[in-house]
Amino acid sequence: MRQSLPPGVAQKLGPFYVYVLIDPEDGQIFYVGKGTGERLLAHGREADLVADGKGNHRKLGRIRQIRASGQEPRIDVVRHGLSETEAFLVEAALIDSVPGLTNASSGHDLERCRAPLSPPGPGLSGGRRPSSS
Repeated sequence: MRQSLPPGVAQKLGPFYVYVLIDPEDGQIFYVGKGTGERLLAHGREADLVADGKGNHRKLGRIRQIRASGQEPRIDVVRHGLSETEAFLVEAALIDSVPGLTNASSGHDLERCRAPLSPPGPGLSGGRRPSSS
């Protein structure tokens, strides 16, 4: 991963932005984050500095696994130029929507997070088939 952003990029992204880390092997998003400044680069440094078993071990393990294959995680900025409140909302919506993330937390504003509207099962009927009378 890059060690720093080119001059002026952090200011163009701000004040806040939402980004994702993507496994270049399969194109899968494995982490969603909200940041300001060079926050989106901190995960690569963290993978270099934090001992195994410390920090978000699932995220760091995925970064290390990608690096062991000779690649680096791809970083995509999903939205930029956001207020902090907007960034929290975009981050939470992505965390709710993308399966299999390594995020240690489920985002912010959890009382408004993803929840089923019907009992588990196929379709809105909750697994019951409508009668055919």
